[in-house]
Amino acid sequence: LRIVAQRKEHPGQYQNCSVMRTNAMKYLPNFFPKAALEKFFFCFPDPHFKRKNHPRRIVSERLLSEYAFLLKPEVGRLYCITD
Repeated sequence: LRIVAQRKEHPGQYQNCSVMRTNAMKYLPNFFPKAALEKFFFCFPDPHFKRKNHPRRIVSERLLSEYAFLLKPEVGRLYCITD
């Protein structure tokens, strides 16, 4: 909703901004081609401390390779914000 409000307030700007709420582990490679993104933002990802829930972590070795595949070489950045 904030993106929509910013677009109305500043016509012609914020056209390349988007937020997705989805299962990244399953669907992320289907949304973007290789080296298509410059930035990823993970805001307060759930740490899943219990061992049985470790596969649910959104920041893991397995998924980092997928994120690297989607990020542009040399300029791609992944930001992870925690408390």
